[in-house]
Amino acid sequence: MTMMIQPRIDQIGLVVLVAILFCLQIFGCSGSNQDQKQENDSAVTEQKEEDPGFPAPEIPPPVSQDFAGSKACIECHEEIYDRYVNTHPMGQSFGKVTEVSALEDYTDKTEFKTARAPRIPVTISYRVEKKDKQVFHHEIARTDDNKVIYDQAVPIAYAMGSGQRGRSYLINHSGLMFMSPVTWYSESGQWDLSPGYKSNNLHFARRIVDGCLSCHVGRVARIPDSTDRYEANPFIEESISCEQCHGPGQKHIEYQQRENVEGDDPIVNPEDLSSKLRDDVCFQCHLIGEYRLTRYKRSHFDFRPGDRFTDIWTIFLKQKTVDEDQSTAAVSQVEQMLGSTCYIKSEGKFGCVSCHDPHGTPPESERIRFYRDRCLACHNSGQVECSESVEIRQKATPEDSCIVCHMPKLDANDVPHTSQTDHRVLRRPEKKRKKHSKQKKKLSLYVFGAEEGDIPESELVRAQAISLIKMAEQRGQQALVIDAISPLEKWIRVAPDDWDALISLGTAYWLVGDVRKAVQTWEKVLARFPNDENALRRLMMLYHENGEWKKGIECAQRLIKVDPWDFEYFGRLSHLYGQLDQYRESAVAGEKALELNPSALQIRRWLVEIYRLQNDREKAEHHLKILEMMSPH
Repeated sequence: MTMMIQPRIDQIGLVVLVAILFCLQIFGCSGSNQDQKQENDSAVTEQKEEDPGFPAPEIPPPVSQDFAGSKACIECHEEIYDRYVNTHPMGQSFGKVTEVSALEDYTDKTEFKTARAPRIPVTISYRVEKKDKQVFHHEIARTDDNKVIYDQAVPIAYAMGSGQRGRSYLINHSGLMFMSPVTWYSESGQWDLSPGYKSNNLHFARRIVDGCLSCHVGRVARIPDSTDRYEANPFIEESISCEQCHGPGQKHIEYQQRENVEGDDPIVNPEDLSSKLRDDVCFQCHLIGEYRLTRYKRSHFDFRPGDRFTDIWTIFLKQKTVDEDQSTAAVSQVEQMLGSTCYIKSEGKFGCVSCHDPHGTPPESERIRFYRDRCLACHNSGQVECSESVEIRQKATPEDSCIVCHMPKLDANDVPHTSQTDHRVLRRPEKKRKKHSKQKKKLSLYVFGAEEGDIPESELVRAQAISLIKMAEQRGQQALVIDAISPLEKWIRVAPDDWDALISLGTAYWLVGDVRKAVQTWEKVLARFPNDENALRRLMMLYHENGEWKKGIECAQRLIKVDPWDFEYFGRLSHLYGQLDQYRESAVAGEKALELNPSALQIRRWLVEIYRLQNDREKAEHHLKILEMMSPH
């Protein structure tokens, strides 16, 4: 795959990454000693002597936290508030699974089977169950003669998504959030595997991360100095709030309550912003791209209306957003709009709100007229009119809908049973062509805002290096990181407290076989954040693979305190204990891993061996019998 970047990025001298799924992140582990600390201090001193080639980045100021909550808006904006929460998908984006509007079918066809892998004699199916004001999702393994091997039932806490296209479901383990493998697809009216699970079924262990919740939820109760971790009651406001588009409202309320009003009202009305900043209010959640990286000292929750998108994120976008078969990513509307003639020729006048009412959606009976009127605002008599005659247009649709011809439906190629409207607004729809999956395609990427100079060159170096390292790790192509190490080392000389960059640099060292530097780098993160799950996990894996069993056990023990719901942590701990002949501890950890994920055959094989070493024939036979039923024939 060849990747190309616009000229400004090429000058930095890095190949750019791509196709990394946004909502998934890689986590990773620890042990430390005085000698390593001295080596770290020495290395830092040496680095300071070398000029990195760019200045130290500025630390951004704290963002406003003066939130009032959407209900505070009702007193003055009751009509808008009611319309928003009752008709707009954003106002219904999230909620407790037992309280959201009931659009799913919990009575008919509540179980579905997944496709079998070759030679596997077991069928995995999923079933949804609603009873006693609770919802459970079941993962069930059955043999060919319909014998149940296991039935794992997990309680569901939250529904994510308005249901316009579908809903996914979250599990809450005291503030650690996980996604269910089960999703409701509204367009087809059926239950099926959640997006991404057909190629990589993570069962009930897929963590929900900051980048996901920042766009689906109004406000989150985050644990300070942590990533992807929340209070036991995680949500201050569930659905997308008024303040995500207008900014924190407390000072606005105080301003309106004053007797003598002076100065400007601190609330943001996106209509009063420049066209670019107006669009960025929408882009904060609707511009996803191929890879989206928070900038130095920023989080996914830092955007405030009036900010530039590029103040918070560096994002890589495709040049081409629709494949030959006329399919596209489920969330790619903004990228399509950016390439549309309407957007380009309008010189900033055309944007998301040119067509979309941010406070509500029209009823189905008025939908065609509503969007047709939006088109005619620019394409009316005397302006650029449609070249087709009214007679021909009405043959396509009696209501003379502009969207039917110019914004047809496109199948989503990353979310099953789902489509989206083509936001390229083509003069004539493109014809479907057969997709050649075996043919290698060039993937052309560019960094949003780079041409305008919105992102400092040093931040571009950082983003590209981190991206390249992630791609190398995901693809198992260690050679890719070689060009990323030196630029990232230079960046860390001017930003030694960039923990995300340090995690990536440690990973790069590990991939090229420099274990000592990898450990030193991850230890720097753990010195500041002793419970950092990412660094701990990586150190555990490193020690495990290098045969440093005691250090690996220390990491794993710390990890299961940080996240006691990840079966991999218990699985590795089980194997590590076994290497030191601590069979009882190994068996306890292995059984816990299988409790969390009964389908983990490798852990089950290990337990057979452990129980045989303990002369526990009964337990060994129990797991061996299940293995024989589930293993390939």
